[in-house]
Amino acid sequence: MDIETFEWNSMLQMIPAGDLDDVRQFAVETHFMHGKIPGNLQLSALRQLYDRGFRIFMRDRNIIAGIEGSMTKLNEISLINVLYSLET
Repeated sequence: MDIETFEWNSMLQMIPAGDLDDVRQFAVETHFMHGKIPGNLQLSALRQLYDRGFRIFMRDRNIIAGIEGSMTKLNEISLINVLYSLET
């Protein structure tokens, strides 16, 4: 999913709606931009993914977009749903 900063709100809608319930792997480009996207929104989305069995197995920093402070603004994160894998 690469939707230019809308990933956080989208995930917060998709997760409770069950849109990711049958998903084994999920890849998303995440934007961490201090002051533009609330940190609690990001943390909530990541926590909900974790609670539903998603674990990060790969992260790639996108350094082309630069670094803000000590954190890369863009990361490509790939997650696997360990709960889904156990059920099948």
